[in-house]
Order: sequence, then C-alpha cells, then structure tokens
Amino acid sequence: MKYLFDKQLQIVNDWCMVKNVQRFNNLSQIIHIDKSVGDGYFECYDFGSIGLSRVDCYFHSNHQFINPNCQTSYVLYIVLQGNYHYLIDDKVSITGPIKQKKQKHFTQVTINAPVVWLIKGGLGKLGSIIRAKEEIKALYIELDERFVVNLAKQVEHQVDAQNLIISKLVSMPDATILPLNLTAKAEDFIVKGWEVYNTPIPTDDIKFMALQGQSLTFTSLLLKQYISEITDAEEPIFNHAYQAKLLIDEFYDKNWTIRELAQKTGTNECYLKSDFKKLTAQTIGDYRTHKRMQLAIKFLQEGLSIATIANKLGFNSTQYFNRVFCKCYGFTPDKYNNKSF
Repeated sequence: MKYLFDKQLQIVNDWCMVKNVQRFNNLSQIIHIDKSVGDGYFECYDFGSIGLSRVDCYFHSNHQFINPNCQTSYVLYIVLQGNYHYLIDDKVSITGPIKQKKQKHFTQVTINAPVVWLIKGGLGKLGSIIRAKEEIKALYIELDERFVVNLAKQVEHQVDAQNLIISKLVSMPDATILPLNLTAKAEDFIVKGWEVYNTPIPTDDIKFMALQGQSLTFTSLLLKQYISEITDAEEPIFNHAYQAKLLIDEFYDKNWTIRELAQKTGTNECYLKSDFKKLTAQTIGDYRTHKRMQLAIKFLQEGLSIATIANKLGFNSTQYFNRVFCKCYGFTPDKYNNKSF
C-alpha cells in the first residue's frame, strides 16, 4: 500500500495543491486540499485484504485531472454524491448502460451518483473533469487478488452464483469497467455506504479498527450481492428525485435550494419538483421540514438543548425552529420537554 500512498499524494499534489498530509499510523494517509483551490480531502487506508480510499472534494473552478498510469487489480468504486466526467483510455472496455462520448484516444463517460463501478485490471491513462462547486463524495475500495479469488470459490456453488457481484468481477476481462446504476431498491446498500463514508477519521487504534470493521462488512455485503438486487436493466437509470431524497435524508441540516439540489442530482428544477412530488407525495420543502421535525423529537428525547437542536437541524434561529415545531406538532419544544402537552 505504500506505493498507493505515494502515488495518491503525487497525483493529488499535481491536481490541486496539497495543504497538509496526516498519518495516524503507517497504514493511513489523509491529504487535505489547499483552501485556495477548493476544500475537502483524500483518505487512504490499508486494511490488509482491502484498501479503502474516501474522497470528499470541492473546487472553486472547473478542474481536469490526469492520472498518467492507473494501475489496479480489482476495484469497487462507489460514488455516493456528485456528477462528473471520466476520460478513459480507448483500450479500456466499458460495458453496461452509461453515457459515452468518443474523443481522440479517449472515451468520455458521465457519472451520475449513486453508482457502483466494478473495475478489473489497469486502466492506463485516466482523466476526470469536475465542474466548479460540484461536491464529490465517493468510496474507492481496492481488493487483494487472493481475497477476491478465495471469496469467489466460497460462493461458486450458491444458487445463481454467476450473477453475484464477486463472480462478475472475477469473470470480467482485464482492463474492463462495468458500471451499475443504482435503483431505488438499493436504498439499504446506499445507507450502509454512507455509514462507511461518515465513520470518523481515525485518531487512535480503536477508531482505526472501527473503520476497518465497517469497511470489511460493507465490502463483503457488496461482493455477495446479486446484481439484480441493486440495479435492473429494465428500470430507468436512478431516479433524480430519489437521489434528492437521499441527500436530504443524509444532510438534513443543509438549506439547499431546489436549483442546488437539481444541480447535485443532474436534472433541472422543473423535473425535480414534479418527480419528487410523485415519489413522496410532498414538496421538497415539506419533506425536509418533516424529516427535521422527526429528528427534533429524537434529539429532545436524547436530552439535547433546544438551541443545540435548532443549530443541528440547520435552522438560522431558535425562534424560527420553535415556530416550525409548534406548527407541526401543535405545541412548543419546551412543552414537550415538560411533558405538559
């Protein structure tokens, strides 16, 4: 993994200027992006049979990056949030439903989160194009070859084993990418992906082991998943409205406008408003308020102060939070705390 640490540091430094690098131990690396060009970080962890990278990046201006020689063995690439383009060497085979645009020596493909890419073999020269102010959140899991082969043998007698992700990954030719556009039935899987993503950065051995355990559990879950359980060729590519719903569920404290949500989910405002109403029977604003009020009760039960809850849920003031809470429940947070309603 030291090669991967060094390579990641070199590439990120070439891309966007490194502010600083942290290493909790010799099995970890966190690279922070310089504030002059953007925000975020690139993490990399060596867990033995798997290597985990977590990406959270945002840039003030459009960025195009090139990895001159992307060498991999077996990779699971899970993009949880964001829309951007990859420039992939013509020698790499891309199978499955994905937008492709041929260019000289490259194929440009579009990633619309949430999506899983199965990658096998080296990809050669690889580029990416990220728009200004586009937040990218992703997991990159590199698998040890012996780990993959042994796991494939363990499930080869399972019913319909050839349609398991692990079996598909092993049987793919080298230098191949198989994109899996996730559908609504993948909600549980996406939630678990966010759990891995949101696990705190390790600062001691216990936290390092916690991230390692969650990563191994998530990887095993994904590899043993039937492809048909998270995607379906006959279903439309992941519903933008459902994508927006997942973002609101995960980032309930954000006061994103409809325009911002539309940009994050790769659609326009009119389609997003219409589809969201069909999906949830609520407007985006009403759904977000309902989500926050459910959490408000939970936080009150946990004993948090009203001011803390208001801030935690993204309200600009305690007074405004009190008004919304009272409109929703018919009583104030104080009365709920005093059990006088």
